[in-house]
Amino acid sequence: MNRQDGFTLTELMITVAIVTILAAIAVPIYTNYVYRSKQVEAKTLLMTIKAEQEEFRAENQTYTNDITQLKESDQLNGSAQFYALTIPSADTTAFRAEARGTLANGHPEDVWFIRGQDMYASHTGAEGVY
Repeated sequence: MNRQDGFTLTELMITVAIVTILAAIAVPIYTNYVYRSKQVEAKTLLMTIKAEQEEFRAENQTYTNDITQLKESDQLNGSAQFYALTIPSADTTAFRAEARGTLANGHPEDVWFIRGQDMYASHTGAEGVY
């Protein structure tokens, strides 16, 4: 009798099918994880802007719409890898700060903004409070 070692084509095809199924499950989960981890940057930067705005208001009796007037502006812009930071509106009673970025191909623009005590997110035009 002639004995051959190795895998049969059926065994190999079953293995490939199992790996494909696992990859089909794992890749979207990993992509979502990476996407959400990048959003932490927006939340952190906006909370820093909020603290800086409160400090600015305590000294000047108004909020600023010029991010360079904040003490940590260089650090804020240096820390922003995925988002562009702006302060579109500010007056003596309130301000609105935004972080905009496209985190991955195929995803819509990711927009986070803080207004008053609430932080909002808009990914596909739908707005949610965080």
